[in-house]
Amino acid sequence: MLTKFETKSNRVKGLSFHPIRPWILASLHNGVIQLWDYRMGTLLDRFEEHEGPVRGVHFHPSQPIFVSGGDDYKIKVWNYKLRRCLFTLLGHLDYIRTVFFHHESPWIVSASDDQTIRIWNWQNRSCIAVLTGHNHYVMSAVFHPDEDLLLSASLDQTIRVWDISGLRNRSPTSSFSSKDNFAADIFSSNEAFVRNVIESHFRGVNWASFHPTIPLIVSGGDDRQVKLTYLENGRTREIQTFYGHLNNVSCVMFHPSTNLIVSNSEDRTIRVWDPIRHTCLQTYRRENDRFWILAVHPKLNLIAAGHDSGMIVFKLDRERPPFYSVGKDLYYVREGDVRLFDLEQGSDQSLYQLYVKPDIMSLLYSSSEYMSEVRGPTYEPPPRYMHVNTFENCILLTHDRDAPKYSLYFLGKKGGRSETIHGFGVAVFVGRNRFATLSAGEQLQVRDLRNEVTKTIPCPIPGAELVFPSRPGTILISNGETVVLFDMTQRKVLKELACAHVKYVVWNEHMNRVAFLSKHSITLASGKLECLAVVHETVRVKSAVWDDSGVLLYTTLNHLKYCLPNGDVGIVRTLDNLIYLTRARGPAVAYLDREGIPGILAVDPTEYAFKLLLLRKKYDEVQQMISEHRFDGQAMISYLCRKGFPEVALEFVRDDKTRFHLALEAGLLQVAVEAAQSLDTLEIWRKLGEEALAQGNVSIAELAYQRSKDLHKLIFLYVITGNFDKLEKAAKLAEMRKDYMAQFLISFYLGDVDLRTNLLYSSGQSTLAMLYADTYELSDWKAKWTSPTGLQWDNIKPGKTGLLLPLIPVHPKTSSWPLLEWTTSNGYSLFRRDPNALESFEEPTVTDYYEDALVASEDQEEEQSWVDSKEGRKQIPLDTWKSFETSQKNIPEKDNDIPSWTGNNNTTLETATGKKEEWEEEEEGWEELHVEIEPTPQEEEEDLNRDWNESQREEEDEAMPVHSDKLQSIATVAGLQKMEFRVPEENASIRQVWSHRARTLHEYIVSGRIEEVAELLQSELGFVSFEPCKSIFMEIYMTSCSCISMLPCLGSVPIYYYDNDHQMLDTRKRRNAPKPYYSWEQTQQLFSRAQEKMTAGKFSEAFSLYRQLIVTLPFVSVVDDSQCSLCMEMLTTCREYIVGLMIRTKQTEAKSKGDFVRQLELAALMTHCNMSITHQHLALQAAMKLAYSTKNYLYALKFANRLLELAPNEDMENTAKKVKQFCERNPSNQFEIEYDMDNNNLQLDAGRLKPCIPSKSCVYCGACYDSSWQSTTCTVCQVARVMEQDDESRTAYPGLFSLLHKTNLA
Repeated sequence: MLTKFETKSNRVKGLSFHPIRPWILASLHNGVIQLWDYRMGTLLDRFEEHEGPVRGVHFHPSQPIFVSGGDDYKIKVWNYKLRRCLFTLLGHLDYIRTVFFHHESPWIVSASDDQTIRIWNWQNRSCIAVLTGHNHYVMSAVFHPDEDLLLSASLDQTIRVWDISGLRNRSPTSSFSSKDNFAADIFSSNEAFVRNVIESHFRGVNWASFHPTIPLIVSGGDDRQVKLTYLENGRTREIQTFYGHLNNVSCVMFHPSTNLIVSNSEDRTIRVWDPIRHTCLQTYRRENDRFWILAVHPKLNLIAAGHDSGMIVFKLDRERPPFYSVGKDLYYVREGDVRLFDLEQGSDQSLYQLYVKPDIMSLLYSSSEYMSEVRGPTYEPPPRYMHVNTFENCILLTHDRDAPKYSLYFLGKKGGRSETIHGFGVAVFVGRNRFATLSAGEQLQVRDLRNEVTKTIPCPIPGAELVFPSRPGTILISNGETVVLFDMTQRKVLKELACAHVKYVVWNEHMNRVAFLSKHSITLASGKLECLAVVHETVRVKSAVWDDSGVLLYTTLNHLKYCLPNGDVGIVRTLDNLIYLTRARGPAVAYLDREGIPGILAVDPTEYAFKLLLLRKKYDEVQQMISEHRFDGQAMISYLCRKGFPEVALEFVRDDKTRFHLALEAGLLQVAVEAAQSLDTLEIWRKLGEEALAQGNVSIAELAYQRSKDLHKLIFLYVITGNFDKLEKAAKLAEMRKDYMAQFLISFYLGDVDLRTNLLYSSGQSTLAMLYADTYELSDWKAKWTSPTGLQWDNIKPGKTGLLLPLIPVHPKTSSWPLLEWTTSNGYSLFRRDPNALESFEEPTVTDYYEDALVASEDQEEEQSWVDSKEGRKQIPLDTWKSFETSQKNIPEKDNDIPSWTGNNNTTLETATGKKEEWEEEEEGWEELHVEIEPTPQEEEEDLNRDWNESQREEEDEAMPVHSDKLQSIATVAGLQKMEFRVPEENASIRQVWSHRARTLHEYIVSGRIEEVAELLQSELGFVSFEPCKSIFMEIYMTSCSCISMLPCLGSVPIYYYDNDHQMLDTRKRRNAPKPYYSWEQTQQLFSRAQEKMTAGKFSEAFSLYRQLIVTLPFVSVVDDSQCSLCMEMLTTCREYIVGLMIRTKQTEAKSKGDFVRQLELAALMTHCNMSITHQHLALQAAMKLAYSTKNYLYALKFANRLLELAPNEDMENTAKKVKQFCERNPSNQFEIEYDMDNNNLQLDAGRLKPCIPSKSCVYCGACYDSSWQSTTCTVCQVARVMEQDDESRTAYPGLFSLLHKTNLA
């Protein structure tokens, strides 16, 4: 059995799969209905309106509703989109056991303990029939999937088949004139009557269900038997009885895709029965949980079972069909038949029949002759692996259901059969007539095709589990942690690669690249097992195949994705149904679905082909793709920006705001000007002005400052460029705006003393005006020296004065600053890459250069795709050819209208805007004024604009060249004109490198990005208090380097610590990574110390260590998924110990106060903390002794029984037995405490330290709380917030797993 999903909750009494979405409903014994996404493992919603247990729940097959029935005698119909109950149906007088929708009609059937079955019309919300006849509780009632039949099971030891065909003739809107007519109608037997009564069980029947296609009924009851009954022309005949369950059979159903029977029981088992062989195939057992309900998915091979502490969703066996692809031929197994599919011709033929699949209808006849013809088992799970030897025309199949075993089949002519060889172990071909087997991880055996051992080799690695094919003479061996490349001839390991839990290995056509598929990750490596990249997925990886270009295409549960050689991934398309890829060529992929049916799927390779060409620096082809196609969406733009190609990203952008920011990032001011003119906002013009000034482009900077109306920056620009003519016009503008400070500043820059003096005098600063007039000897102002108030100049004249002269600009007046020309060795300035890009963008290098070069030369000679072969085109049938043609037609044609912005930044404003001085003709603009005539302010602006524009045009026409003639002649003589200048690259500091490559919390901290660490902890783990983390931040940052003083006259030299001991997955990309401060080994040592302190009774020290551990866990560096899982378990363990120690502290306080009631209550609660067995022994012993000493013998008896169940040491066992004997003779309590002895799943409120029904929990550590603790800080971890348990913003354990996974990525 393959477990897909499991939950922990109260007892599950009802289950129902959604017919389309990956959802499942679970109704609980506490009255809550949960809606789960079993694919992602998340709780989607909760519905809480029932009072008491909810025993039945069912999804409607087409509408967004579901129905539920419970012990409150109510049937409720819910809308899961509106997240509320629509209406309630009343009528039953006792507990409701099951509720089901009809597959066509608007009916609901309900079974109840009131010994009746009711059929409801949910559209008009009325009861249309009440079926009576059972004389005990009706445990289940279900509609037939096709016919107008109803099946019910009751504790009166009968199963009844009801004919309800008469109900179809009733009008759905029929009404009744009186209550008597209504009662007579619904209790009448004309429309619904009993067709058959089955009395095969000798005790109560708990469940009965129909076979979906055959007239068979399977039932189970309190007699611990499962019975199979046949319906024949109105009569019934018992066919088989299955024995094996040791307690009441709770539920039994037919498997959705096979003829197997699945049953569960109160004996804590799920059993799978083969009705043809009359055997039990599988038994799944839980230690402490009884099973109550089963549900099968209507379309998928999924089964769900509910038990005392939650539910489980599982499959019986894998659905992946085994296959092997060789060129255009696809070998695969479907329903016990080995088949060959020709990808070019589209033909499918059978090669070999592994076994005959018997029909379940054979049970109805004399089966001796039929069963003698069966050559194989009735139910045979599909093989795990398949390998084909085309030279000897044979196949190897490996099964791994119980113990690994292999089968060697020789394929003769079509329909023929040859000998078959079987053996134990995992097998794979290693030569033309040799195959290797691995059994029990002890030794490798090389066998010939007669299954005779020719060579025995000791296994090179301990615990080997699987072997995979490799290059000739070699083999891949995996032990769950590493994969080794083993040379069979030299008997030595050539290379070892750390890759955990490899399930499948995919080689490319030339055997120089390989992909290792694990459950949630893909590792790319070279043919010599050199790691190239590692890709992690949050959902399961199902299959993968190499494209001819070197791109890996792989599928998950709902996506077809690609992976480039450097590890970059993307989505090709979304999948409606799961597929397994078998071959990829051009714009199409071949696949097998879950049923093993081959097909061809059209894909659009444009996105990953473009990225691959850019990665391999094939810029000619990239430019051709840019000119032919238009890439839509923001994904490509974001990808190019992260990789350092903002100029290439500009080719795909149509949004003006995005184009503006990308142009600034790439330094293309002309593109930014065009985008800014379209946006025309003050903020955009300010940003453009800052960037233009940084690049020294005077004309664009002036334009930006004018449009943003930033007078002070414009004044600064005119001063540093020496453009005093425009500075004078700016003074007039400042005068119109009454900006006295700007006028005063301009008068300084211009050296205009008259303007300055007049400005001071007109603004009321007459004293300062006198100082200026006397200093600069302005005779026209002497008459004003005596002010009307009698102020005399002689009284305020300073003793020493001097002249203030304007500064002389160094740079020429109008030209832009000289810039260095950026050139590249390949001549493609468009593809120059930003060296400070966030992510690296280099194809991994390997050592097999000659082999890759040979493969590249062979690829040039080969055809591009299957559909390009003219000979193959003639042979392919029309229907098959269309499947490949659609793949090309579905790729949309792109328009060729993208402008190319690759010019120099020093281009004039006319080039940048495409229209000379277009911005000067607009009405809006503060710069439009005239200085000579002053009739009105509006006329002043128009005249000034005209005068200013004319002077600007003249200055642009007469602009001086950047380089003088003298410098030009010197460059000519020296021969420097043709030399290429490269901008020197500034080496980044170590912390800057760490900052650019930061992935984990540790790397963020050592690079100084503490704020981002806090944001990450808040978003991923819900941290709200960072006071406990400050010391951790300081320790990690301070210990990342040391400082050494070389000489007294020199400063200290920092010495940084690198992680050279740790084996990185990609040593080239992660070179010089910081050494992790918290490793998993150190964390284990700290946890062991805490356990030792706890055992020794040093509770305060243990409490401090557990608190330190629970805050430190997000910063731990792990190396694989197993350590991630161990960290999650350690988080839960620390939480339980902290709660237990908090209880211990409160217990000590209660003891000092003499409060024995509270002391005993706390001692009892501490026994429910999930600690280690040793500490549980100590907690139970302390509680038992305290209860015994306070004469609470019932509580002491309970604690003694629990202690004995945990197998304590001899002293504890003797003490517990003595206490048990005494308490059994004196069953009484001195006082009552707030504690339920019979509740083994007791939940504790971590805030109040009392039992509770948790509705809130800590986002990080998961500690439970009641509703009064909403949005408070958790008292256990003291860092995270308390929220609703079904809050969508909760991240909790998935957030910690994501953070720890990044250390594995590192």
